[in-house]
Amino acid sequence: MITTQLVPTPSNMVSTIRNAIESYHMGPLRALAQEPVQNALDEKRASTVRVEYRLHRRSHSDGTQYYLLTITDSGTGGLRGQVLSPEDLDAIGYRLEDGQNWAAFEGQGFTEKNEGDLGSRGQGKSAALYHSNPSMILNDDRERKLILYDTLLVNGEYRFGMRFAQPADKIMSPPLYGDDARITVMNEHVVETGLTVLLELDELTEVGTRIIIPFVTEDAIEAIHNGELNRWLQRCWWRSIQAKNLEITVADDDGSTQTIQPPEWWLDEPWTEHNPNVAVYSDLEIADGLKIKRVVVSYDPQMQYDEIPRHSPQYAGIQLLRGQQWIETINFNECSSVPADRRPGLRAFAEFDQPLERELKYAEKPQHESFDGRHQYVSETKSQIRAAVDQFAKDQGWAQDTKTERASRHDQEHAADFLTTFINPPKKQTSQSQDQLAIDNPPSIQWDCSISVQFPDQSSNRVDWGQLISNVTASITVEPVPAHRRAILSLEVTSQDTDATTVIKTQEIELSGSTHAENFGDFQIIRGMAHDGRISCPEEGIYTLSAYLTHAGQKVASASKRLYVQTEPPGPPERNPFTFSVAVQNLSAPGSIRVNSGDEVLIHIAAKNRTTDPATITLTASLEDHLLCDAQQIALPATPAGDTPQPVTGIEEHLRIYTELPPNPPGTAIQLEPGRHMIRADITVQGQEHDAVHASRTIFFEVNPAGQNPDLPFHLQAIEEEGPHPMWDLVHAPPDQWTLQYHAHHPIHRELQDQAKSSSKTGGRLAFITEICASALLEWAIRPLQVADASNIDVLKRGAINGPNDPARLQYLEKLKRLEQDYETKRKDEPSQYELLKRQTVADMLHIFQRHE
Repeated sequence: MITTQLVPTPSNMVSTIRNAIESYHMGPLRALAQEPVQNALDEKRASTVRVEYRLHRRSHSDGTQYYLLTITDSGTGGLRGQVLSPEDLDAIGYRLEDGQNWAAFEGQGFTEKNEGDLGSRGQGKSAALYHSNPSMILNDDRERKLILYDTLLVNGEYRFGMRFAQPADKIMSPPLYGDDARITVMNEHVVETGLTVLLELDELTEVGTRIIIPFVTEDAIEAIHNGELNRWLQRCWWRSIQAKNLEITVADDDGSTQTIQPPEWWLDEPWTEHNPNVAVYSDLEIADGLKIKRVVVSYDPQMQYDEIPRHSPQYAGIQLLRGQQWIETINFNECSSVPADRRPGLRAFAEFDQPLERELKYAEKPQHESFDGRHQYVSETKSQIRAAVDQFAKDQGWAQDTKTERASRHDQEHAADFLTTFINPPKKQTSQSQDQLAIDNPPSIQWDCSISVQFPDQSSNRVDWGQLISNVTASITVEPVPAHRRAILSLEVTSQDTDATTVIKTQEIELSGSTHAENFGDFQIIRGMAHDGRISCPEEGIYTLSAYLTHAGQKVASASKRLYVQTEPPGPPERNPFTFSVAVQNLSAPGSIRVNSGDEVLIHIAAKNRTTDPATITLTASLEDHLLCDAQQIALPATPAGDTPQPVTGIEEHLRIYTELPPNPPGTAIQLEPGRHMIRADITVQGQEHDAVHASRTIFFEVNPAGQNPDLPFHLQAIEEEGPHPMWDLVHAPPDQWTLQYHAHHPIHRELQDQAKSSSKTGGRLAFITEICASALLEWAIRPLQVADASNIDVLKRGAINGPNDPARLQYLEKLKRLEQDYETKRKDEPSQYELLKRQTVADMLHIFQRHE
């Protein structure tokens, strides 16, 4: 017989199990119903996978009664793959090949190189371990978790293993093989002195895996006795059972067995035949060719709620099924057209085509019970599903369409004026004479400024009292060089907690060419009084070091750098550490979104690295069949913790687009049919475990965006009915159709006076339109950041730079940069502060618009 020993693995397992399973919003029983079956389906080898949950009553040597719960799968490949010792795993950096299932099951949170599913997150074994309580036998307060497992492989090999959390995580190494394993399974297993598990089970005769949970918790025993586990199994797996891909049975300790069936309202797939109570909405397009395969809605007035108490809705809403598995339910409360008295008899589910399923898998939370709403396609998918259910309600005569119409011409013109101020701002005259303006500020003049600082630690923007920041340098670019070449460059520091600003140094410079660098030298950070070469930062916290360039009496450019004084800066975000931006400019008609035949466009794609290590990304982009770049490698510099990442250009291509190609067109030219055409871009990070990032942009060729001014990001629509509608809502119809809806009968809007066209831009009801346009424009810019797409906020930043010289615009630009930089950190960790920053940005926008009436 093989001699085995308990070998520690790299984790405190009890804490890991608790954190993993108690993070399930619907509780540990859903995890127990979901995870073992999910793992079995991932290893499917036969047309139908069979999973059996069986409860066994046993007695300890002292007479104490306890239970075993076995979860056995067949029609799978079993826990195949090589048995690896902890030393073996350490040697390969805990990165497993697809199919090394035994090693993945004995590990915790490993990554499979080829992105296989089993063992990549460790949820399956955690769900089993959570429901074991060996302390009931050992009669002490030390928390422990224990599972045993055996597997029969295709080649006839038989293995038996064990995992024991004491709470230190230990596995049995090596496992038992062959007859040793079979004898143990049919008799008993000694875990440690004083702890023996009486198994008395039959050996496995079909290829598959059995998880043995000894000393089952009272909650799990009760859930099997009262049928609650059966209900969770039905909710999670009814569609896969219905499609005959899966069979699940639950056997009680008295020998009674129940086979899990689909719910009665979905028996026999009622949506496949004509049924007046069932409606099907098929092939609903989301974006980029992705589709919702079907949304099925059924109504029976005799039916009542069938929910597991104390948990979120399971059937009282639209079940979202990915891979024939229930992931989450959209509550009917989110469907505005469904009356409350109809909801008990309403059932619905949604399924997706394979491309959309793949995308949604990236958005699925580790618990398989919800989708991350920040993912690119989740919000659009849910919006379409809710719309389908609303349509069903309207077809049933339960609700009427919301009455909407285009905003008044006066409101549309005002919105266009406001949006143009920030999207494509015109140059404004100042108090200078016309001659001086022509000399110093020609319409095409472009200013830019950046600031560089050497910190004590090059990987972080942290600086402690007494330390130096070195080589503080402001770099300026200007094209064309103005006739008047003298300018003032000032350096300031501002506390983000108090907004107190101190001017550190001011000096006059002469612009000798289109580029200029000015070195301010080194500065020591101190708590006391500031003087030459020392910057006072009296409190711990975040400070902003800013360089401002003043020319002809106006601030024309600025740059800033954050200082984290005695404070640890945030690390790179776990989600979306790489972002990129896709921009399209019509060079033949600047500011116009519409492109006409013969126009020249500039396509610019840039990426940013928010991590503290340099990275290489691979970019692939195309405009329809025209390949812009194919797996082009781009080196991205590291971004010190707390710093602002710098964009790196991936491609910058000039194209002329024609309906028919002329002979010998200038430059690069392509031919397209009139209509909407997509630029698609994808980036992957070489050698790192980050999901691919996708972005797209629409080119409107010889057509305008439907229903909106072609040069604006969204159009106005008024809701013309009474009722509790929100003041405004920004509605996105993928890929690029945005509508700002506002409530024309909102009490505030109704009480304001209509303002004559010649009056103030922000007077009367126009103040209402101005406010909602500012808030909606900021949301339009920020919302795509949830999927690492910085394209829209870059549009606002370009508008701030290209607008008239105005210190208020520079402050507004700095806030836009902070909104982008803090999106993945402060927005989540300090949401009230992030919301305050958004309100301050809106206030800047209103101030800028009012100043330039």
